[in-house]
Amino acid sequence: MMTTTQRVRSALPPAAALPAGATTPGYARLYWLGVAAQVAAAVVMLIWTWGAWPDPLVDFGRELYIPWQLAAGKALYRDIAYFNGPLSPYVNALWFRLFGASLWTLIWANLTLLTLLCVLLQRLLLAIGDRLAAVAAGLVLVLVLAFSHYMDTGNYNYVCPYSHELTHGLLLAVLGLWALHVFQRTGRPAAVCVLGLTLGLSFLTKPEVFLAAAVAIGSGLTLTLWKTTVRGRPLARVVVCLAAGTLLPILVAVLLLCRTLPASDALRATLGAWPVLADTRLTQSPFYRQVLGTDAPGRNVAAMLGYGAAVSAVGLLVILLALRLRLRGARRVAWIAGTAALLTGVVAPLWLRIPWFDLPRALPLVLVVVVAVALWRTLFAVAARAETNRAILQFSIALFALLLLAKMLLNARIYHYGFALAMPGALLAVVLVVSWIPRWIDRRGGTGGIFTAAALAVLAVGTFAHLRIANMPLREKTVRVGTGANAFRAGKRGIMINDLLGLIGNFVPPGRTLAVLPEGVMLNFLSGHVNSTPFIVFMPPELMIFGEARIVAAFERNPPDYVLLLHRQTPEYGVRFFGRDYGCDLKAWIDDHYQPVQLLGAMPLQGEHAGALLLRRNDL
Repeated sequence: MMTTTQRVRSALPPAAALPAGATTPGYARLYWLGVAAQVAAAVVMLIWTWGAWPDPLVDFGRELYIPWQLAAGKALYRDIAYFNGPLSPYVNALWFRLFGASLWTLIWANLTLLTLLCVLLQRLLLAIGDRLAAVAAGLVLVLVLAFSHYMDTGNYNYVCPYSHELTHGLLLAVLGLWALHVFQRTGRPAAVCVLGLTLGLSFLTKPEVFLAAAVAIGSGLTLTLWKTTVRGRPLARVVVCLAAGTLLPILVAVLLLCRTLPASDALRATLGAWPVLADTRLTQSPFYRQVLGTDAPGRNVAAMLGYGAAVSAVGLLVILLALRLRLRGARRVAWIAGTAALLTGVVAPLWLRIPWFDLPRALPLVLVVVVAVALWRTLFAVAARAETNRAILQFSIALFALLLLAKMLLNARIYHYGFALAMPGALLAVVLVVSWIPRWIDRRGGTGGIFTAAALAVLAVGTFAHLRIANMPLREKTVRVGTGANAFRAGKRGIMINDLLGLIGNFVPPGRTLAVLPEGVMLNFLSGHVNSTPFIVFMPPELMIFGEARIVAAFERNPPDYVLLLHRQTPEYGVRFFGRDYGCDLKAWIDDHYQPVQLLGAMPLQGEHAGALLLRRNDL
């Protein structure tokens, strides 16, 4: 009689089980055709979205302005107020030092890093799935996530991200997972050193990425040492390599920051946004509650469970059909092709009615199941070392993907922050439906290709739907903003940016300093006018983090020559206008020390109509 472990082992396939003939040269050639298809898709997406990646006003101007100033000799945290870790600004400043301070320098650097991310993910997906799943997931990454444009606000893509800490941290975490895989295969402590370095470097980016990577990779390394590699290998050496690799980047960062900051301030700066997480005014603000889903927890939990049940029900029906059909030869091929054609024919006409943006709400539930099954396989269901390592890697990647969703757990999505936070989970879901479930069906005597065909059909239609949705904001981006290496495409707001650049060019002499409030540091970068204060963004989160009194004091010490007030409503933070609902002390100080020069459009920060007011310091 079979034991429970034996029954589970027979039911669950190895994570990297391959179809029949998968090791033949013909199958390998098909895989490389799939890789070529990914490259071709990336080229098409690059051409289609060319120059339309940044937002002309929101967030991304900060990603340009700060490295521009660092490359010019300013020091982070001393001359420029910043609340994230120091790694990304200085990395981007290095690109500017090497290749010139321009938008397109950063674009080419980010495209290079995106290529590296795609290669690493492809290798990891091959390690836990099969070649077909790796190709399918790679196409989803390139077509749906990497260059995504699903909102009027840009920045939610890997070419011009709203925060390089997120994309840099994600790349480091994936590299750490790859180092874990290398250690599993070779047992070399050097791989653990690399793993530690990736964790230490990711600590210098964003807390949510580091925390997810540290827990997932740390758990995977512990399981690897316990289940396989530790036998006959000095554990102390592995622990020392991990600790040294993790602490080295942090210590180096502290020492480098000590060159421009007191030791206590350097240590505080190295912590980045960790202290900010303790500020409940920020974490409980309407914006971040909506991101997490705690603004309407009951409704969001119901949506997550509802979409999870719907996805599970459809998947279960296809699984039952595939288990019942025990086909071989030509009949198997015919049924698989027929299923793909039938599902495509049924789903394609309904693509407008399917809530594609809401389906990822079920992703946390899917990942919880994958984590649990992978952990069970690791502990009880597999015995061979190679299979155990695959299960551990599967568990580590799934746990990382699940923890990365913590910031949007009750409102999971692949647009907005989801382009990065939901990316590992989305790719893992592709591997689940294209590889793991079909292999499980095959081991039970069914026809796993039926499920694979159905999954690929739905993925194809879903990808097409996302491309159609992305086309709507992209086709509006017809306005050229900036010149030369700083030129990009924008929508209607680009007209306003060009008008504002003309206003600045006409009334602000070269060499004069300029502050744009409450948001619009992109204008500083494009016009070449520096802000004389360390503060460059004056939205509600920044005023909470840095303190309005501190900002007013900085304006008093070194006031900018000109101030540009832009119309910007901020209902997402529970307040509407700068100077009326928040930032009142700063606005009052500006009113006392500046006089109007030129009004463009309506008076800003008062009504519904957009406008801008340029002010000059009274003593000029």
